[in-house]
Amino acid sequence: MGRHIKAPNMTESKEAGARSRNESIEVGTTVTLLCTNVKIPWSKMFYLIWKINSHKSCRISVVTNDTSFTTCEDEKKMYISTAGDYSLIIPDFSIKDEGIYTCDVSYRAGGYVETIHVSAWARPNLTGWLEDEGGPTFAVCEAQSKPAASIYWKTQWNPSEPKTNSSKNASGLFTVTSRLQLPQNASHNNLTCMVSASPHKWKEIPFNSFKFKGSRNESIEVGTTVTLLCTNVKIPWSEMIYVIWKINSHKNCWISVATNDTSFNTCEDEKKMYISTAGDYSLIIPDFSIKDEGNYTCDVSYRAGGYVETIHVSAWARPSLTGWLEDIGGHTFAICEAQSKPVASIYWKTQWNTSEPKTNSSKDASGLFTVTSCLQLPQNASRNNLTCVVSASPHKWKEIPFNTFKYKASDKVAKHYYYTGPTLLNVRGP
Repeated sequence: MGRHIKAPNMTESKEAGARSRNESIEVGTTVTLLCTNVKIPWSKMFYLIWKINSHKSCRISVVTNDTSFTTCEDEKKMYISTAGDYSLIIPDFSIKDEGIYTCDVSYRAGGYVETIHVSAWARPNLTGWLEDEGGPTFAVCEAQSKPAASIYWKTQWNPSEPKTNSSKNASGLFTVTSRLQLPQNASHNNLTCMVSASPHKWKEIPFNSFKFKGSRNESIEVGTTVTLLCTNVKIPWSEMIYVIWKINSHKNCWISVATNDTSFNTCEDEKKMYISTAGDYSLIIPDFSIKDEGNYTCDVSYRAGGYVETIHVSAWARPSLTGWLEDIGGHTFAICEAQSKPVASIYWKTQWNTSEPKTNSSKDASGLFTVTSCLQLPQNASRNNLTCVVSASPHKWKEIPFNTFKYKASDKVAKHYYYTGPTLLNVRGP
């Protein structure tokens, strides 16, 4: 999608030869920003410089008797036509490209400076849904755009006054949200929200595909086979139109069934949909792993309505706990190591006053955390009276003890904590 912007009639400033104009450009388009309507053959040109003052200032120049150069690090470039037009190409225009663009031209018969004040606009992205939390039903309509959109409602009843608010995100886009309370037993099939037309930018935009929308969090143990329920709403297959599971994890895919169409599954692993006789529509995830973390959206449409449920799925792994003894410099050290997700917390139980253990943690490529705790034992202390414990994690695992310590040939962990050269660090006798 491209746009060629011609230079309109100029408003001359007080300085002769200096002109300025305003341009409003749609986000996502490729723009050809014309310097001026004055056509100058290349044979009569001395130089042309585009000075760009946006989120990052840069310049592009061509000189008839010198090398051309650009300091712009994106894909902006100059275009010179055979007809004598000198333009700037801005591919995939974004809000960060807003700014002041100055075209400085010198040729045999004179010169001029053209300043173009460039602003961005973004066509509204319009969505809507229904909310019901045990009370009245609300229809929600949301438009993201630039400038801020104006929303109004069309209904077959006298509506209450909607509640509307707006915000602006870091990228410069405005989000306008309008909430309308529906009368009891009102059908949302007779409901439309509208984004008002914006002169010279977009036409009036309607939205009327309202569905109930919900979200929840699920934390799943690694290695288990999961039946992820779409929602508690039960819908007989005879009433169903379609169900789509949209999976956004390490690899995006989707699974769908429709009563009047072929089923689809683009997932390359063993994920599949399960439909029960009771009207539940679930996703089966066998051998759940950390890479399966992500957002799972169930989009359902049936004769009486529809809903969209988004499930934020995270993984947890029960601690794998091991321990051993190491001997260095005549001192004994007990090492305890737990691999888990989230990161585990280790403490020690002894029959003597212990020194402060040395502990660190790391995370491997698979997303598992390893916590290692190293405790120096007093001289002649019995390892039979020693236990390391992984603290309980609410809703995930109970407290886990380890007390079968044996010597291990390696002494690399103790050396890491207590030995850096010819002198032992923090090592004390009994």
